[in-house]
Amino acid sequence: MDVTGDIILDADGGDIFLKDAGTDFGLLANSSNNLLIRSAINDADIVYQGYTNGGATTVTALTLDMSASGAATFNSNIIGGGYIAASGNISTGGSGRLRAGASNETQLYFDGAHGHLTVSYTHLTL
Repeated sequence: MDVTGDIILDADGGDIFLKDAGTDFGLLANSSNNLLIRSAINDADIVYQGYTNGGATTVTALTLDMSASGAATFNSNIIGGGYIAASGNISTGGSGRLRAGASNETQLYFDGAHGHLTVSYTHLTL
């Protein structure tokens, strides 16, 4: 399909099925006025990819792991304008650090043997 204008998919049933050789692999739907994106294959991930280096390199920016109840794996930093809320644990893994402050003035980390809380200012209130 090649058009000079827009392509409009208008399904009165609210569902747009994505198929490969007749087999469903995805769904785009209107669900209570929300855009629903669904993988139709059991335990198949939803993967967001793009290109870098002038299109020479494929980058997987985000993977939603359906076999792990939608666990999100980001390839790089997560940047937010508000709080990060978690109902479970927050883990930095290996040698990661939890950092706070515009210049990371407060850090909490584990070096493999000991836990550390560092503050670059003279006052810490616990």
